Amino acid sequence: NSNNYLYVNGGTSGALFGNSNQTVRFQANSTNLELTTNGSTRMIISSAGNVGIGNTNPSFLLDLASLNETDPTDFIRFGANNGNASGTSDDLGTGIVWKPNYTSYTKRSAGIVQIGEGNYFRSGLAFFTNNTANATTDWSERMRISMDGNVGIGTTNPLDTLNVNKENAESVVLISRGGSNPTASTDIGKIKFSADYSGQPTEYGNIKAYANSLSAVRASIDFNVKSTGGSVLTGMTIQGTSSGVNVGIGNSSPAEKLDVAGNIHLSANQAYISFNTS
Repeated sequence: NSNNYLYVNGGTSGALFGNSNQTVRFQANSTNLELTTNGSTRMIISSAGNVGIGNTNPSFLLDLASLNETDPTDFIRFGANNGNASGTSDDLGTGIVWKPNYTSYTKRSAGIVQIGEGNYFRSGLAFFTNNTANATTDWSERMRISMDGNVGIGTTNPLDTLNVNKENAESVVLISRGGSNPTASTDIGKIKFSADYSGQPTEYGNIKAYANSLSAVRASIDFNVKSTGGSVLTGMTIQGTSSGVNVGIGNSSPAEKLDVAGNIHLSANQAYISFNTS
C-alpha cells in the first residue's frame, strides 16, 4: 500500500508464498505464522508469541523439540516460566537439555540448568542431574552459583567462595594426577595461596604433595610459606617411609619421627620436655 506495508490476506485458511508443489512455503493465517519445508512445518510463531522449531505447539518463548517421538533426536528446550524443577516459584526461568533413552525410546532429561534464585531479578545458576528412570521428578541439585557469587557443591546455600558439602557423610575434595605411574620425586598436586602485593599476584604459601625420593609409592606433604627474603620455603615436611611417617621441621628428609634442623625454643615457665619410657 502507500505506506509500503505488505499485507497477507487469506482469512482463517491462511495465505502463503511458496513454490509450485508447496514443498517450501511461508504461510500466515488468523492464528499462526508458519514456515514449511518438504511438506512439514519446521518453525511456527503462535498467536501467543511463542516460537517453535520442530514443534507445532510451542509452550515456551523458544521451544525446540523433535517431531519424531518414536525415535527422537536430541533436542533443547529453554523456558521462561515462573517455576523450577521442584515446582516452586520465584525463579526467572529454566533451561532443559533433553536426550532420548534409546533402549525404551522414551524421552529422558539429561540435565537442567536453572537460571534465577530467590525473588525476581536476582541472578543465580543451579545445575541438576537425574540418574533414575523418572525424567519428571527424580532430580537432584548438584551445584549452585549463588547470587552473591559463592559456588556450592552439594549445598543450595554456599557460605563461602567454594562450599563443598555432603549430607550426613564425609565431604571429599580430590586433587589427582592421571596417566602413567609416577616415579620417585614426582609432583602430585598443590594448593596455592596468593595475594596481590604492589599490584602483582604474590604467592604466600602452598601445600604440596609428591612421591618422595624414597620411592614412587611413598608420599610426602610439604607446608611451604613465604619468608622475609621473598622466597617460598618449606617449613614442615610429613614424609612416608618404609616404617611409618616422619615429620621434619626445616628438614625435608626427616630420619626420625620428629627431626628438627635448628634450635627449639621453650617459653620460660610455660613449657617442658617430658621423656616417657613406659
